[in-house]
Amino acid sequence: MSMISLNPARPGLSTVSPFLITEDPQGQLDFIKSVFGPEITEQAVTDLEGRIGIKIGNTNLLLAKSTEHMTVRPCTLYVYVKNLKETFHKAIDKGAKSLYEPFERFNGDEECGFQDGDGNHWICARFVRLINQQEMVERFAAQL
Repeated sequence: MSMISLNPARPGLSTVSPFLITEDPQGQLDFIKSVFGPEITEQAVTDLEGRIGIKIGNTNLLLAKSTEHMTVRPCTLYVYVKNLKETFHKAIDKGAKSLYEPFERFNGDEECGFQDGDGNHWICARFVRLINQQEMVERFAAQL
């Protein structure tokens, strides 16, 4: 009798993992390390094609060089970080384009955004406080 795994994912990967296709996987990895360095908990080459798997906090992320069948496609990633302003400034210092500077959103998170050299949008946030539904509605209306 063979053992059937209840988790269909490769060991060490989550069921859904962001997958960044880039012309320069090592350059993208260097950017990510520079910006999120303290948040990276693992790094490994995951297969013979040179795909790189890293873990930022509790999320697995895959990087790979573009091919004829997997072309560069920018995406948006939402990342919670411990120090929002520091993360933002590290990204800008490494050549990212500012989408918006850190500010407190209506939902109680502080948030900022930047775009890397491959066109990926990184929205970074830090939980500040819980806000009840009524206050959230009022804060949202005030931002319009």
